[in-house]
Amino acid sequence: MADSIVLNAGELRWVIQIQMLTGTADAFNQVDKSNDANWTTILTCWAKAEHLTGGETFASPRVLAQSTEKFTTRWQLGTYQNQSIRISILHRAVFNGRRFDINDVNNVEERNAVMVLLCKESDAQSPIQS
Repeated sequence: MADSIVLNAGELRWVIQIQMLTGTADAFNQVDKSNDANWTTILTCWAKAEHLTGGETFASPRVLAQSTEKFTTRWQLGTYQNQSIRISILHRAVFNGRRFDINDVNNVEERNAVMVLLCKESDAQSPIQS
């Protein structure tokens, strides 16, 4: 079973950022998730990036690209205001300038060695013009 938690360092060739929503809430107690200024990077790390699915959604009058990615990295905590933060679905990943909502965080075998993030490209992306 030990093979499932071994990471080859050569596969961790992409830098990703994990961000936490830290903006100020408006009068309706909502924070604008589409505004990048409301997000703070809590972790920058090397990861293996795997494209899982892709496609397009038609949202009149635009066409939106959708992508699902899997990021594998060493298990680690983020840091915000000198506090350790466990990565969760409340955060997002930034990869090559693209923003991904984290849908699942898998601490492989609960051994705090390997972390797998399943992510969907954020709907806040600039749409592809048709």
